Amino acid sequence: MADRWERYLERWTTAGLIEPSTAERVRVYEAQQEKAQGLRWPVVLAIGLGGLLLGAGVLLFVAAHWDSLSPGERFTLVLLLVGIFHVTAALTAERFAVLSTTLHAVGTISLGAGIFLAGQIFNLQEHWPGGLLLWALGAWVAYLLLHDWPQAALAALLTPMWLSGEWLVATGRWV
Repeated sequence: MADRWERYLERWTTAGLIEPSTAERVRVYEAQQEKAQGLRWPVVLAIGLGGLLLGAGVLLFVAAHWDSLSPGERFTLVLLLVGIFHVTAALTAERFAVLSTTLHAVGTISLGAGIFLAGQIFNLQEHWPGGLLLWALGAWVAYLLLHDWPQAALAALLTPMWLSGEWLVATGRWV
């Protein structure tokens, strides 16, 4: 929508209908109005709950069809889920930043599910806190790239979970 009035403003300035200083004052005013209004709380709440429901729906869909999928199909599905959420979030970043942030968070959560499901698909009996480490690293990388608060929250939750898992494994033999 801002592009539309920007085009008109440029056209009017070029035609000499308004002065360039007036056009700049209009731009400053409109920028202040966009910042002041922001999104109302029902929209933010709806997007947050929608992201939660989207994640739950994806998990339910995968769980319902998991046994009927071959290992190759399972791994492809896991990779597609992580990729689709992050690509869709990147495509919506310019037009709807809150939705983009939500989709990136769902993508990072899907990364964790993908890490553990890949371990299950290929029957990897490895050190389980390593999966938490990979997930936490993914959240840290996402935070460094995006600077979004959900990525920081995920990284802040997953890092101590990984350390706690390491502690449990290390001391579990002595109990």
